[in-house]
Amino acid sequence: MKYLIFGKIVEITIEHPAEELIKIDLEKGFSLYSKADESKKTNIKITICQEFKKFKIISQNPSVHQEIENGFIAKFLKYDIAYQQVEDQLVINIKLKTTANKLLKYLKKVNNIEYENIEGRISSVIHEMVLIPATYFFDDLTLIHSSTFTKNDSAIMVGGTGGCGKTSLGIELCMNHGYKFVNDDIAVVDDAGKTWPNLAFPKIYGYNLTGNMKLRNLVFKDRGIADRVIWKMKYSLLGADKVRRKISPVKAFGGYQSEPVQLTAYYLLSRVNTENISIKDIKAVNAAEISTKIIQQEYFAFNNHILWHEVNCRINKTEPILKLSAVIGKMENVNKTVISKLKCKSIRIPINIKHQKYISEVSKMIR
Repeated sequence: MKYLIFGKIVEITIEHPAEELIKIDLEKGFSLYSKADESKKTNIKITICQEFKKFKIISQNPSVHQEIENGFIAKFLKYDIAYQQVEDQLVINIKLKTTANKLLKYLKKVNNIEYENIEGRISSVIHEMVLIPATYFFDDLTLIHSSTFTKNDSAIMVGGTGGCGKTSLGIELCMNHGYKFVNDDIAVVDDAGKTWPNLAFPKIYGYNLTGNMKLRNLVFKDRGIADRVIWKMKYSLLGADKVRRKISPVKAFGGYQSEPVQLTAYYLLSRVNTENISIKDIKAVNAAEISTKIIQQEYFAFNNHILWHEVNCRINKTEPILKLSAVIGKMENVNKTVISKLKCKSIRIPINIKHQKYISEVSKMIR
């Protein structure tokens, strides 16, 4: 399977016993991207497997990080990922840590925030831990932690830290005011100021459903009784931020942007100790610096592996395939160039504001 994603040719291959389950999720999770010409050269080659092919482990410092030829292996709880730079191609292998025990498998599903096993959420893993980190390797791309929407052939980004209200605002703008979905969480922006559709299915948390019965019905429309019971139980015991479900932007937002679109505005949200919502101009250089620092924190786990890769390369007297300082420098430069051409606004939101009031007032400001 070959797709055009972020302007790159991405090829995905399955070499795993659970191929049918994985294929179902991939076909759903990548259905909105354009299929790429099979004859075109692949930029990013992804293989999903049960065991890695025989990588020669050069070093292991710390225990969750292994060095291999032309790259490294990052070890996570549910999967390991091998990142390699082979000439001008990024080669990535994902080893899924699955279990054959049906009871244990179901208990893991219940424990998961999305009520899914790893085979059923592989498209999310690829988006978050492969495709987004892959942009580090391309000089023309940067990342901004924002939700993005388009209307009348121009796009606006709504950025900020996690939990500041980006998704809820996007739901309001798209469901009720004619905007189209571009991305929910991470904007992939090129150095020409265009944002590429990041069509990972939006993650709808419990708090996103507050006062929105239409969205609630859409989220649970095709879900079984067990799914609904687990949601209610975890919502009651753990809170609205501990349960979420994925949903296609076609269902949740009524449509999506299929081609890259020019950015025109950037709204940076922040929760502060104030009584009223306020909006004011923010200097582009400040917005760019804030945006770079936020994405550094959002991807701290992957960033740590780059730093460990640099440490191991220094020990082994080899050249790293990536340096974090170069990546951050690239992001800062591209962010400043792009954001300097946008209308930039800072929106300050009271910490304890009612959810519906926040959505109503801020969406009106942006419109």
